[in-house]
Amino acid sequence: MGLRGILFWPLYRLADWADDNPVSAIGVVVALGALAVLFFSAPLGAGADGGLALDVHTATVVADTALERPAYPVAAAAGLAVVIFYDG
Repeated sequence: MGLRGILFWPLYRLADWADDNPVSAIGVVVALGALAVLFFSAPLGAGADGGLALDVHTATVVADTALERPAYPVAAAAGLAVVIFYDG
């Protein structure tokens, strides 16, 4: 295994897993996509250094957004359930 194999080994493992488990891979994409949409739809503020503020207020805003738009957490839970329970 050369330098390329060592550097890209995690990517090769992920591709092999997705090839062996395509339905579970779709579940991962659905779950991560739903979480991404949930986080990007929440009006989050910036921290003192200009980055994302990771505090109680941020968690409250994300939780309120999840309660206002319940389809996103449901889609994330469904994708996670497919990953965990699908045995195909």
